[in-house]
Amino acid sequence: MFGLFSGLKFLIHSQSVTIDNVVCRLHYRLTVIILLAFTLLMSAHEYFGEPIYCTEESNVPTKLMNTFCWIHSTFSVERAWEDTVGTKGVPYPGIAQAKNGDLKVYHKYYQWVPFMLFIQAILFYIPRYLWKLKEGGRVKRLILGLDSAVIPEDQKEYNIRLLLNYFRCNLNTSNSFFAFYVFTEFLNFGNVVFQMYLINKFLGGTFMSYGWRVLMFEDWSPELRFDPMLRVFPRMAKCIFHLYGSSGDVKKHDVLCLLPINILNEKIYIFLWFWMWFLLIVTLCLLIFRVLTISLPFVRILVTQSRCFPSARRSLNKIIQEINVGDWYFLDLLSRNIDRINFSEFVEKCEKTFESKAA
Repeated sequence: MFGLFSGLKFLIHSQSVTIDNVVCRLHYRLTVIILLAFTLLMSAHEYFGEPIYCTEESNVPTKLMNTFCWIHSTFSVERAWEDTVGTKGVPYPGIAQAKNGDLKVYHKYYQWVPFMLFIQAILFYIPRYLWKLKEGGRVKRLILGLDSAVIPEDQKEYNIRLLLNYFRCNLNTSNSFFAFYVFTEFLNFGNVVFQMYLINKFLGGTFMSYGWRVLMFEDWSPELRFDPMLRVFPRMAKCIFHLYGSSGDVKKHDVLCLLPINILNEKIYIFLWFWMWFLLIVTLCLLIFRVLTISLPFVRILVTQSRCFPSARRSLNKIIQEINVGDWYFLDLLSRNIDRINFSEFVEKCEKTFESKAA
């Protein structure tokens, strides 16, 4: 079982350079790990057995019946969802003899769940991939060993001077860099909205209200209670199989099929429902925060000043008030990747450079 998830190690290891924020990492790292883990889990029949078991027919091989019903989908009878289960009702929710005019609800999604989860994982990684292409290792090349507090003093002075020259020479050139990063944050938000719509279509329009109905299920009285997960992910369904009989006539086999795979499906999608809403809310909060950082210089100051010593905060405040938002974002990236002592020294030297330039 542990070997099943060994391929996810490349997403778990920590990165040496930070070029984004924790909300972005929820999208491209944690969510991708979750989706790929679910994909592997749904594909591991050797651990969980066959995904479908259909009732045996004397002249039809069980394996043939199972394979046919898996490929061509099972169905439930709409009117039987709310019927009483028992001798005077139906044997199971959704299971009844189909009559003329009865609406049949076909369950075609389950064989596509692993592919769907894998596609979702790719979609969640795309904004990260685009941002890495744009950033191109720029921050990593400019750290110059200043991420460590233990560096020879002469080497530290030289590296800070190099970084200061780069920062000064590239003032007013980072707006497009920052704009692309903001674009990827909006892309993350749009991706969550799109994926919720995609899952909703995939599950026949039941996903959007799925979590609410599951939460309300416990409050219903026992007489009226019907597990909403059974409608979306039935554990038993019907299948029609036609085969030539001994006389040459086509015989209809109406069989019942157990779907143990749906026990796993219902748990996966109830988790995804809560997770998608969580991502949507935190990403929306991030976008509101991003608008504030673009509009209000004092917010930018509050964000960055926590990463330098109090003695250097006055210098930092003056710098941020003089540079544009793109240059601030680049400065903020440096503050996340450079040791606090070294960043404070860089800020103080940077302020002196600004003062000499103004004079």
